[in-house]
This record gives sequence, C-alpha cells and structure tokens, in this order.
Amino acid sequence: MGRPDDSTGYEGWYLEPRWPGLEAEREGVTFDADKLKKVAQDLEKKLKIFDGSNPGSLAHLMANTDLSDQRAIVKSIDRWPGGHAFFETLKTANVEFPDVYSQIVTRLRVAIALVNAGAGIYGGADTSSTTPGGNKPA
Repeated sequence: MGRPDDSTGYEGWYLEPRWPGLEAEREGVTFDADKLKKVAQDLEKKLKIFDGSNPGSLAHLMANTDLSDQRAIVKSIDRWPGGHAFFETLKTANVEFPDVYSQIVTRLRVAIALVNAGAGIYGGADTSSTTPGGNKPA
C-alpha cells in the first residue's frame, strides 16, 4: 500500500525503513578497500588460466580441439551412421566451447574492473572521512 509520504514515485510502493541493508551502520555492514583489491588480484590470477596459452586457456583449447584431420577419418567410415552424428556434435562443441570461454574471459575482465572500481570508491570515501578536512569541498 502506498503511503501519503511515498517518495518512490510508484503508487503502492514504498521503502520499508527497517528493511535489512538499507542502513549500513545499523546493519554493521563494512567495506574494506584492501580486501576488495585482494579479490580483484585473485580474479586476475584466475583470468590468466583462461587468457594465456597454458593448459586450460582458450588458445590451448583451440589448439587441442581442431577437427580438420578427423573429418576425413569419420567420412571414410560409411557403415557407421552414428559416427557422422558424433562428428557433427563435436563440430558444434568446437564452436560453442571457445565462445563460452571467450564470454568467461570478457565477463571476468568486467568483474575485475568493477571490483577495482568499488575498491577505489570505498578507499576514497574512507580516506575522505578519516582525513582532517578531507570531506570538505575544495
């Protein structure tokens, strides 16, 4: 139900003032910029697994799933219809797995950037609130 002092702009909706998490101090929610930076560093380490040429990387996957040699072998087995279906499944997987890997790399980079940005925001806010005169406009 909407209240007369509804500030959300949506009739029938309002923010419950006791909703958990709305007030960080009341809920004991704290943010540590150094811990956020550590999380970003850990994510960057994981990114190297996907984004290099080591086993498990996209380049490694592509190098070890090339089916060009196997196409001729499977086509030579005329009496095995299941072989053709199996090969088509492998071809599809050979396209889709690298696509998924690429999406993981892209999204992991975005996550790292967002965590680093959050660390910078919280670190700057902490510095501003703990430095004498730090929260005064210039």
